[in-house]
Amino acid sequence: MNLEVLSIAQNNLGDTLKFDMFFDMSHFTYLDLSYNNLSLLFGGTNTNATLSKFKLVVLCSCNLTEFPFFLRYQRKLEWLDLSENKIYGQVPKWMQNTSQETLMWMSLGNNFLTSFHQSTTILPWVSLRVMDLSSNMLEGSQPIPPPSTIHYDVSNNRLNGEISPLICNLSHLLVLDVSNNNFSGMIPHCLGNFSDSLLVLNLRNNSFNGIIPLSCTKASNLRMIDFSDNQFQGILPQSLVTCTMLESLDLANNQLVDVFPSWLGSLPELKHLILKQNRFYELEK
Repeated sequence: MNLEVLSIAQNNLGDTLKFDMFFDMSHFTYLDLSYNNLSLLFGGTNTNATLSKFKLVVLCSCNLTEFPFFLRYQRKLEWLDLSENKIYGQVPKWMQNTSQETLMWMSLGNNFLTSFHQSTTILPWVSLRVMDLSSNMLEGSQPIPPPSTIHYDVSNNRLNGEISPLICNLSHLLVLDVSNNNFSGMIPHCLGNFSDSLLVLNLRNNSFNGIIPLSCTKASNLRMIDFSDNQFQGILPQSLVTCTMLESLDLANNQLVDVFPSWLGSLPELKHLILKQNRFYELEK
């Protein structure tokens, strides 16, 4: 069979599927089995499983409980999505050697992952563009993706400590979401300088403190800022008035003390503004 691409996603397919059949298809590179009711059976005797062949593997919601063993042999993967499974524990060390040069999209969200290998600070995939680790059980400091990353989501985990200054190397970020973790301390000032590229900055529900270091420019593309449910202090930086593309600003439940920022009314695209549970006082005249 000369099949190269197979997508059977979002059907009502059930039963057990022997994954080994895909190893015997010599031209096969793109596979999407997600969102069915399949149970995948991985054999251990097919020598073709050791061949590097896949470019795209999407196995969302396939009842996986561990990382499929064949991934350790893949050297050309560009897209890997194992989200919404039941994968527990630490990301295996061998996984960090998989397709280091080629992988651009990795989604491991909505599993039960607790950590990467203890020696990992910077993730090894040098071409990575999208990294989604949301809704797991990750603890400790956050893993840092490479500078190529444009979408980084570690929301809904148990990460703690301060945001690493290594995040400043991600100068092309479009989306940064670290919401609903246990981060603390002051945020790196560089986050306030990403506004030319950044679209979404979500720090909601952590324990960040100190001043808000945002410094928008006229070229800012920021659409959404959510700093709610933290411990930010001081005044609201008036440079926000130059974030003319801003549509949503949520600063609820902090410790900001300032004259009520009626100047925000000059933002032409602002539709969603929440300032409750701070210490704003009298309207500017």
